[in-house]
Amino acid sequence: MSFTLPRSLPRLVSLIILGVLCTHSLSADESQWKTIYYKRTFVGAIDTKGKADAVGTTVRMPVTLPFGAEKIRVWVRSDFDVPVELSRLALVRASGDKGAVEGAPVPLLFGEKTGASLEKRAPKGAIANAEAPLTPGLWYLETHYTSDKCSYSYDSDGGFSAPGDSLANPDAKFRAAKVLMGNAYRIDVLTRDPAPVLVCYGDSITQGAGSTPMGNNYPHQLGRLLARPVVNLGVNSDVIVHAGSAPDLITKIKGATELIFLMGINDISQKGQIKSAADYSARVTPIITAVKKSGLKVYLGTITPAGGMPLFDNNPSKEALRQEVNAWIRKQTRADGVIDFDEALRDPANPVRMRTEYQCGDWIHPSDAGYKKMAETAAAVLKSK
Repeated sequence: MSFTLPRSLPRLVSLIILGVLCTHSLSADESQWKTIYYKRTFVGAIDTKGKADAVGTTVRMPVTLPFGAEKIRVWVRSDFDVPVELSRLALVRASGDKGAVEGAPVPLLFGEKTGASLEKRAPKGAIANAEAPLTPGLWYLETHYTSDKCSYSYDSDGGFSAPGDSLANPDAKFRAAKVLMGNAYRIDVLTRDPAPVLVCYGDSITQGAGSTPMGNNYPHQLGRLLARPVVNLGVNSDVIVHAGSAPDLITKIKGATELIFLMGINDISQKGQIKSAADYSARVTPIITAVKKSGLKVYLGTITPAGGMPLFDNNPSKEALRQEVNAWIRKQTRADGVIDFDEALRDPANPVRMRTEYQCGDWIHPSDAGYKKMAETAAAVLKSK
């Protein structure tokens, strides 16, 4: 049995193919929401009570836009037994790195309102939006608080604050804070830039303890090397035994395609809850599996040297465990790759320690130069893939 194709079919197929190609080219240029900032945890509340001649406090939190954007969306919340009142939220272009700004602020609105009331221990919080052309570079998320307290978190870059509302007093003197003040915990932007988001998950070494402001932690330096957004999900003193919820958060980061996971030094040095490479594998493998299932690539970082710390020097078993875990990381095949931070930072003459110029003085956290070496090492691996 035979049949004849309609003469119009080849033309129809051509039109379908052309339509698919056109659709693909259009979608490649479409705007996408991408996450550029996320703070996993707040530490506590900090005073924002105004003086007699100034109502409340203005806080400026550094935000780096890795590319141009059309819209911005900011999530705020209060995690503590302190209600928070903010009268306005805005994005202001930074002028230098000491809290100074230039140009008119871009106001963010909570619906039609300029401010928001955050109930105590209300995890959902509120969302503010703005639509404006935003250029790449350093900005400040500026918040005016009229409440007595606002939240803060540990951060290597810190923030800035001044009494009163800077709109009412343009000459307000901003002072640097050693912590990151403010209740913002997530920032997404709408952009046409195709660069995918990279997520760095870890403890204080990922967070950037020991680095100097602004932007000298390894995720920030890595972002500059790769010219792409990097979301720093490092938290001071975090341990891998508490990282079971990591996949749920990581897979919610918009635009993310890759994850660098570096944890374990606290479990070994202080907590003692990881007693073997098998323990480490039992914690990390489910995280790798869950994150890869969502479509992201996963890179494991080896645990950096801690020799020089009395805790390690006086307990040889801890160094032996670090070496055992690193050996497993290097040999495992579950992750898409390994970033050997240990090899990059260690002193060839004394491999249990970081090179002197790579440590900040406490023998566990890198210096700016050490974080730069970490960023270069990670960039080389990612580029090779």
